[in-house]
Parts: sequence; structure tokens; C-alpha cells
Amino acid sequence: MKQRAWWVFLAALALMAGTGMVLHRAGTRQHLGAPGVKLVNEPTYGEDGRLVMPQSVYLPPSVLGASSTSVPISKLELIWLPADTTYGRRLYEWPDDRKLLVSVVLMGSDRTSIHKPEFCLNGQGWEYKATDTEVIHVPMTRPVEYSLPVMKVQATKTMQTPRGEITLRGMYLYWFVTNQEISALHTRRVWSQTLHMLRTGELQRWAYISLFTTCLPGQEAPTVEWMTRWIQEAAPQFQVPPAVPALPRTQAAP
Repeated sequence: MKQRAWWVFLAALALMAGTGMVLHRAGTRQHLGAPGVKLVNEPTYGEDGRLVMPQSVYLPPSVLGASSTSVPISKLELIWLPADTTYGRRLYEWPDDRKLLVSVVLMGSDRTSIHKPEFCLNGQGWEYKATDTEVIHVPMTRPVEYSLPVMKVQATKTMQTPRGEITLRGMYLYWFVTNQEISALHTRRVWSQTLHMLRTGELQRWAYISLFTTCLPGQEAPTVEWMTRWIQEAAPQFQVPPAVPALPRTQAAP
């Protein structure tokens, strides 16, 4: 019995030593990968007007006839997210009063810039169930033909207005991208990042892209259709063409 305990102890010691060597090797050869979105030398500012970053992620000023304004980064985000995070954020407005908030969060060497997206909705009082989430595939034709996996979240919020209580739907679409990979799933992104790091020593530089708008109950389907048209028109302008995917539309992974 005593001999068996020694063998278990030696096996555990070998396992810990092996894990330590792998982690040390990964850490010493670590380098940051290329982003999957385009960067421009346009400064990003916080809500208090202070400079956050001399660069930003490019977002086209006008898409589908909408004008847009740059939106500053909130104090809460600047407190919680690492200092090497790069942002892109614009509010698109149409003459018929439709609005679409588009946000890009690009990580630097600190991977904690990218968080679970649903936290954003919960923090703003929007409620949803697991059945309100769905991966959809947006057919892209430019610059190459591929299927873009996008997570769709349908949330609900009841608000008091001067005319009484109203219920709104919050339509939230998001996906993650590097210069080589695209995913709609946070867990798949984390797993891919870990395996890629161990295999190559490169820390993938993921960007988290999200779109948000509101609509009345019953208008969810046409609202999502309009948002996907925005993606088809705008994404080729700010997103680097996928190096690996070019997946046929029927084989795209979430």
C-alpha cells in the first residue's frame, strides 16, 4: 500500500512538472497575433473627454443611408477592461428615427478584454432566456463568399414612459473574429485561443463585434433582417477577409 502511494505521488509530481514546462515554454515564446479588424489613427475618448487610445477600430461613417457619430467609451468599461484594449463605437441614425449602436472591442496582450457578451445586456436591465439565443448565418459575398456565424439574442425590457408602461425588445447580434478565425460562440473562442497558444505560441488577437437596437414586440424578424443587411454592407469595410474560412455557407461553424 505504501509503495502504491509513492507511485501515485511520483505520477502527480511528473504531471505537475510537465504542465509547468508546457506553460513556461508557451510563456517564453508568446507573441500577439494580428487583428481581424482594421485600425485607424483616430483617437478614442472616454465619457469625461480624456484620451483613451490614439488608435481606434475603423467603422464606416455612413452605411445604408444612415449618418453616424462616434460614441465615447463609458467609465465602467475603462475601469473593468485592460488599458491596452482598443475600441470602435458608432451610433447610426436614419431619417425615420431608427438607431443602431455598433461596438468593437479589440484585445491587446491582456486577453481579459473579451468578456461574455451577455453580461452587457444583464448590466443594462435586459432580460432573456436561453431559448432567446440562436446562432444565425449571414451570407457574405464580399470580398469573398462565406457564411458569417452571428449570435442573435432577443431580450425584453419593460419601461415607464410619460404615456405609460411599454415593453421593448432588445435585438443584440454579435460575433468574434481574428485575422484567421470567426466564431459566434464565446466558449469556442476561448478554446481556440488556448489551443492556438499552446501549439504556436501566438496569442490570437480577438475582436468582439456587436450590434444593438430596439423594436416593438412583433417586429423582431424584420429588425434582424435589417441588421443583417447592415452587416453585409459594412463588415467588408472594417473586417479583414478571413484567411482560413472561406467556408461554404452550408459548412460554416458557429
